Amino acid sequence: MSNRVLLDQCQRRLLVTWLVGLAPSVLLMVLRNLAGSFSGSERDVWAWFIPMFLPTLTLMIGAYSSIAFKEQTDSITVDKPFFYISLSCSAFYLTILLSVILYQPFADQPALEFFAQSSLFLSAIQGIATGCMGVFFVSQKQR
Repeated sequence: MSNRVLLDQCQRRLLVTWLVGLAPSVLLMVLRNLAGSFSGSERDVWAWFIPMFLPTLTLMIGAYSSIAFKEQTDSITVDKPFFYISLSCSAFYLTILLSVILYQPFADQPALEFFAQSSLFLSAIQGIATGCMGVFFVSQKQR
């Protein structure tokens, strides 16, 4: 049994996981923004939210696009365990992010204050997920 998997397939799965996993969070934030739920602090709330996903997402899009259009992507493999670790950390992070957004209306503090407090642990989890993806991406080998 091989401990290697094809890079382009793994990158695609990670990217789809992030896009699908982010969709509910983005949709909720847009709907809550349109409903006026952030009581005048919309700009600050979005300034909190965008860094929670954009750096990692743009990193993945860049990495995927760098190999997606190459001829011989079927010969590049990556470490299978680190792919699953990256995928699991990503799913965990996206679940926690969505949970924070879902729970905020029930918190006893203003949205911006609640989100700022949650960034303490969200940033750490995002850093771990991004670090795992970094190791995953550098584990490339030609077949």
